[in-house]
Amino acid sequence: MTIREITEILFQFEETNPVSRARYQGVAVWPLLRLQFLLALSREGEASADKGIAATGVSDALKAAPESRRDERKKIRKERHIHEWIEANSERGIEGDALYFLQSSKVLEDEEGRPFHRFFDSLIELTGTRESSRFLYWDDSRAAYDPGELGSPVINFDPVLGKLRGLARDSVRAGSAVSDFGPVMDLCRKWNLEHPSCAVDEHRLHEECETTIKLAEVLVEVLEVRPRVVFLTCFYCVPAFALALACRRLKIPCVEMQHGQQGDWHSMYTHWSSDWIEGADDDIHIVPSHFWAWSETARKRMAKWWSPAITELIVGGNPWLIYRTRTVNRAKFKPAVSANSHRRRICLISMQYSTLPSFLWETILQRGDIRWWFRMHPRFLDEKDEFVRQCCERLGDSVDWEVEAPTATDLYEIFSKVDIHLTGWSTTAHEALFFQVPTILTHENGRDAMGSYIEDGVFAYADTSETLSARLDEFPLASKSISELVVGEDTLREKFGNFHH
Repeated sequence: MTIREITEILFQFEETNPVSRARYQGVAVWPLLRLQFLLALSREGEASADKGIAATGVSDALKAAPESRRDERKKIRKERHIHEWIEANSERGIEGDALYFLQSSKVLEDEEGRPFHRFFDSLIELTGTRESSRFLYWDDSRAAYDPGELGSPVINFDPVLGKLRGLARDSVRAGSAVSDFGPVMDLCRKWNLEHPSCAVDEHRLHEECETTIKLAEVLVEVLEVRPRVVFLTCFYCVPAFALALACRRLKIPCVEMQHGQQGDWHSMYTHWSSDWIEGADDDIHIVPSHFWAWSETARKRMAKWWSPAITELIVGGNPWLIYRTRTVNRAKFKPAVSANSHRRRICLISMQYSTLPSFLWETILQRGDIRWWFRMHPRFLDEKDEFVRQCCERLGDSVDWEVEAPTATDLYEIFSKVDIHLTGWSTTAHEALFFQVPTILTHENGRDAMGSYIEDGVFAYADTSETLSARLDEFPLASKSISELVVGEDTLREKFGNFHH
């Protein structure tokens, strides 16, 4: 299913069901349900046994089970470890002005080989706030850096998150929270009846709700030091939901910084019904109080779906882009290399998974006149060796290709060297514009998410080898859009400073 098809299904369910009633312990948890339904749709067709998807009805694990003395001792130990974690980290002093919730998949290496968060560290450097910055760290990647080397004090809450998930699982298994799960369970059962091929496990959903509430309670204690602002980069995961809820309860601004090209059909940023927050007070929401957009275009897109009563939208630019353009030459100041040039053009392919569509492999084999650079997505670095093996098997020595160097090199440095860019639907398409590198989208998701840009000639789209080969020789680039993501440093600092007044 494409992004558009998935989003339409979610939106239709939301429009025809009382999702505003989805409260768990008084908290409006519909965004968490929407995420679970999204994940189920995304993996439709996979073996349910392998993915932990239960059939409709109440799973056996939801039925109350007697709690043994051994279970009680385990619970006490977990609670003690959580209390000790809170005390230990409070003593480390996280009372800085800004607290950043850092997901490891957004961390890369800087010019000196040290871990560097592409958005947060850039913002810190641009605003000169290193001394007053603190990190909360969550390892969401299979190829993570050491959080202790990030340059600002770091609290890794992976250990406490594991303990909280265990407590939530024990609480649900014991049946101590089942009565409060009714409205959420009703929606889950309705979903499972309407979409049996992508059903959601009620037990797992219950655990996610319970974990969110328990983690928010812990984070409220951590945040009692009252930072002026909390930043995160992806609001739709349990740790982020809990952090946003804790911030709302303490009246601390919580800002989600745009981390990618959200598009017209992003399943968690667009197409929300107007009444999903009906009757909800401010401090029971699990979404951030602010969204930081890269451009005015992005802000307007989100404004269609997000009520100002619940979330404020601001335009602050892409900190990484602004920071890196201090040292990277944006314009190559040379005409585009034509198809007839003696120098072979370089085509960068920004990977999103570790697979490519068959028509793209076919085009690469046909176009030996082009050098092909593949850049692996940070989330799939552990699959790089397997992708290299595929390249050796499929391409061999018949074309000039490279994986290692493009993956290890700074993206903006690469943009200063390549001539054309391919991706399915990645944000890199927008960033490439700033470096005057044209992009061809090669997936239906890109066609749907960036349809308006394709219509305006900003990006090209190809879904066959013949079309892609032709597009490679046309170099489509709309110069009017090159500066869309460029927000001046003064504007960025002003938006950041507003949270410190």
